[in-house]
Amino acid sequence: MIKLSHISKTYHRGQDVIKAVDDVSLEIRDGEIYGVIGFSGAGKSTLVRCINLLERPDKGGRVEIDGEDITSYPDRRLRELRSGIGMIFQHFSLMPSRNALENVLYPLRWRGIPKTKQIARARELLKLVELSDRADNYPSELSGGQKQRVAIARALANEPKVLLCDEATSALDPTTTGEILTLLKKLNSELGLTIVVITHQLNVVKDICSKVAVMEHGRVVEEGDVFKVFSNPVNEVTRRFISAATSLSKAEQMAKMPQVLRLHPGEKFVRLTYTGPGVSEPLISAVSNKFMITMNILFADVDLLEGAPIGGTVGILSGQPQNIDAALDYIRHKNVKVEVLANG
Repeated sequence: MIKLSHISKTYHRGQDVIKAVDDVSLEIRDGEIYGVIGFSGAGKSTLVRCINLLERPDKGGRVEIDGEDITSYPDRRLRELRSGIGMIFQHFSLMPSRNALENVLYPLRWRGIPKTKQIARARELLKLVELSDRADNYPSELSGGQKQRVAIARALANEPKVLLCDEATSALDPTTTGEILTLLKKLNSELGLTIVVITHQLNVVKDICSKVAVMEHGRVVEEGDVFKVFSNPVNEVTRRFISAATSLSKAEQMAKMPQVLRLHPGEKFVRLTYTGPGVSEPLISAVSNKFMITMNILFADVDLLEGAPIGGTVGILSGQPQNIDAALDYIRHKNVKVEVLANG
């Protein structure tokens, strides 16, 4: 559905040259929910605006939509193209002087559709986003989540094939974020929408995306299936995202606090990280019985990515040193990553 080839975007601010996007190539398949994640300033919002050419990429970059190279389209043809690409933003961009129904109606005004059919279409969309009872409410009378639902309905007015979401949940609380993500998954499933999600929130990618690209300094540093990228991160930026989003990262802090750990001689402070089917095996129980050791579990974190478990356990192993070492070797052979963070 979307193919980006060698996309760069350079800004000139006086004598300063800013490369917001640097030679990015991506392919996004029809019907996919594709995430682009990065810390602030990574270039992800500029990249998404290159998809519908709100930002024209530097010379040499190509944007293909549904097999057509749109990079050289004249402005008039671009306007027609954009009617097939919906877009929603962090701050909703609703018109405050129009109620919810009128906001959804706005993109239909120049389509040559009879007024009665426009209204019917707008009401149908408000029903789709579960806001039928708010048609007459103005943005000031709506919650953040309701405003974003109106914005989504408006983005769908022209029956787009693609929906671009630029930090669409960043201004929402966690519960409302979950509701909007559930709605996006529903739209993807029921309408066959191809959705591109730009975000700095790892949970957004984990919850709804099947593919992800990780950006830093305008470049894609890692890309692939969500489970593969986050279960076995190669790039340091990806590891930082995972570390910031999981309680397992607290282990490093604890390892530097011997007064909190209070390890006895021979004990080991460890972190076990596991992915895939092995997470369901009773490993801790098995090694405790097999090697006559104990594990004091301090905390654990398990999540689901694309229906597969990923997570880990942090704790203190006690027992005979040779038994602890044998147990850790056994765990490693179960494809579990073992990190000894401190020794007693």
